[in-house]
Amino acid sequence: MSDKHCLLVWLIIPLIVLVFVYEMVLFGKIPLASDTVSHKPISKWVNEYAENNYDQAFWFPHFFSGMPAMGSNIKAPGNPINETLNFILFNRGLKYWFYFSIGGIGLYLLLRKRKLNKLAALFGGLIYSLTPYMFGLINAGHSSKIIALGYVPWVFLTADYCFRKRKWRGILFLGLVTALQLWSNHPQIVYYTWMIIVFWWIWNQVGAIFKKQGQIRREGKATLLMISGLLLAALIVATPYAFVYEFQGHSNRGAPSVLDQSGETESGVKWDYATQWSFQPKEVISFFYPYYYGLQNYPTRDLKIAYWGGMPFTQSTHYLGLLVLLVAVLGVVLKRPDRFETFFWVTSGLILLVGFGKYIPLLYGPLFNLAPFFSKFRVPSMIYALLPFTFGILSAIGLDNILKFMKGESDLNRRIIKKVVIIFGGFIGLTLVYLLFGNSIVSFLKPTEAGQYDPRVFAQIKSVRQDLFQKGILLALAISVGGFTAIWMGIKQKVKPLFVSITIITLTVVDLWVVDNEFLHLKNSRQMEQQFRPNKIIDFLTADNNLFRIFPVDELNTNWYGYFGLSSIGGYRPVKLRTYQDLMDAGGFNNVSVLNMLNVKYLITKRNIQLPDFEKVFSERQNIYQNLSVLPKAWIVPKIIAVETQKESLSKTMVSEFNPAVEAVVLDYDGPELEKNSSGTVTVNKYSENEIVLQSNSKTGGLLVLSENYYGPGWKATVDNNPSKIYQTNHVLRSIYVPSSDHTITFRYDDSLYKISKIISRISLGLVLLGIVYFHRKSMMLMLNKIRLK
Repeated sequence: MSDKHCLLVWLIIPLIVLVFVYEMVLFGKIPLASDTVSHKPISKWVNEYAENNYDQAFWFPHFFSGMPAMGSNIKAPGNPINETLNFILFNRGLKYWFYFSIGGIGLYLLLRKRKLNKLAALFGGLIYSLTPYMFGLINAGHSSKIIALGYVPWVFLTADYCFRKRKWRGILFLGLVTALQLWSNHPQIVYYTWMIIVFWWIWNQVGAIFKKQGQIRREGKATLLMISGLLLAALIVATPYAFVYEFQGHSNRGAPSVLDQSGETESGVKWDYATQWSFQPKEVISFFYPYYYGLQNYPTRDLKIAYWGGMPFTQSTHYLGLLVLLVAVLGVVLKRPDRFETFFWVTSGLILLVGFGKYIPLLYGPLFNLAPFFSKFRVPSMIYALLPFTFGILSAIGLDNILKFMKGESDLNRRIIKKVVIIFGGFIGLTLVYLLFGNSIVSFLKPTEAGQYDPRVFAQIKSVRQDLFQKGILLALAISVGGFTAIWMGIKQKVKPLFVSITIITLTVVDLWVVDNEFLHLKNSRQMEQQFRPNKIIDFLTADNNLFRIFPVDELNTNWYGYFGLSSIGGYRPVKLRTYQDLMDAGGFNNVSVLNMLNVKYLITKRNIQLPDFEKVFSERQNIYQNLSVLPKAWIVPKIIAVETQKESLSKTMVSEFNPAVEAVVLDYDGPELEKNSSGTVTVNKYSENEIVLQSNSKTGGLLVLSENYYGPGWKATVDNNPSKIYQTNHVLRSIYVPSSDHTITFRYDDSLYKISKIISRISLGLVLLGIVYFHRKSMMLMLNKIRLK
């Protein structure tokens, strides 16, 4: 195949990806994934705010009694090409198609840089583009993770360019691609990507020392390029990551919990929380048999117990493709791996070990305790998202080795056949054993399920799991026999290597097609809107034009009410303010005084409740109870309970005697002493995302408490345009001292960080793009001249 056809080869990747997601691309179908549905209210709020305002929204009022919009990634502006991309990739399917494709193309180009056969490189690219894990992400609604994974091969490609070529322009390439990946707003995938790159750098340094090639100047330059590229990326993504960094020190992922007696939350999340989704070592067999432990996303969508592995549940699979593994193993058996291939075998093993998490904490434990920021992440098995990248490379190298050996001498071919028979024959034999005796060998039962189900119910569950198991075994048998036949005939020279490579690629695509389709439960896009049809409950709540919050007792984790502009004390977001998380964990929502101070006017539940001051005002499917003792958005209290620690702040707020209507628990109060008869009224003149304006009227002065979450880094306050200190109050709220008489109090979100970070970001990006144009000015001129001549 000539170099003229190189472009045609990697164009095959987008075409095949299009076949896999054609319903989404051509017909606009979407998965009604829980995360996708949960994000709809946020998307609506972002769009409506952009239509009606010229500034950025820094505060999101509808979940968890208010939280920072940018630091928590509810709204994360930064990437200047997003609007253009969203215009071109106008539906969800096109967006997924684009990032699947560029991921595969990036891996293809990386392999071609390593002088691999074009079809072997295509094989690697397709493995990465079509991996079932990515299709599981579609159904889970994890778009940001898909985008981040699309850039992984490109980040490694540019880092490898810095290490091998050691040219200063490499800083620009590495910085730009890393910034694009960071702008996907999935720091965990970016972190894992750079774990591989740093390990690759260490690998190169150690290798150079052993080969006596460790010249200080040369290796020092490679290190300088890598660090400079990473620092440049940090400057480019100053917006929004300045806010992310600021927020993490106050979030449940970064700030210590006052409820934690172990000290584990001082640097991140607790060990048990972080390791819930550890991958049991015995589940490694599901890399060969995709349905061995069932699937969470079973096609009926009504059955949530089809998965019986060790994790709480899973929305995807880490299956890579059977021939991906067998070809990689055969390739390394046929030819001793070089330093590049050995690195990816070792890296794959380390990734597997990290993903075991709590089951084999040999590597995960030290990383959790010592690696910067690592303890802020959860789901150890998420690192397996990089296995399609490492095994895409290893399988491509394996296929390249196989094709080369097919052109060898007959004596050599006979020795190769023995190795093929051992690897493929052994696997086929094991598969036949499972086919014949699998239902007797495998239990299809979680340890925690013993005695959980009625015997008749469990018999039905077991039947579903057995059917899935048999399906996987038959698929593995068909793919392995087909792969073995193609390779055997190629070695015997009964068919050409081209036929063998096309057969291997085709069988892998078919294998991945079968598994990928398990996750594509697509619906017409109109069904998303139907998820948010208003009902009589919404009509009742939105008819109240006052400022208030709701407490959806039976579905605290829903974002649904936010779609209609209703603010809730609950919601669904993995990251929230640490103070608020502690209040929730301490049972604050069971305390009526806490509900009062959180401005909870309506309680929604299917249950019938008997609580003083709660009156049923609506009943249809669900009951709405009005809180008759709810406190307003802001009020003045005459008494301060001064505390000096966060632990005291929470404990004093939670005592049953605490009455937030007349007293306030204030952390580090240093303002004027209050008069015992302090009183007054507060009127809300303006309530918006970035500004809250109040009018106080008090003959005595006092402490004005605002029922809005306290967040020190963002909000500033003035009284009649004079700066005033904001105090953390009642553990989660904020307050300021107001003098006697009438005063205008303004809480305004400080946008100075945004302005500075945006300037840094845009200047850095502009300089990078100018630098790339400068370094490629000659090749660009040659290209223009060729166009003119044509």
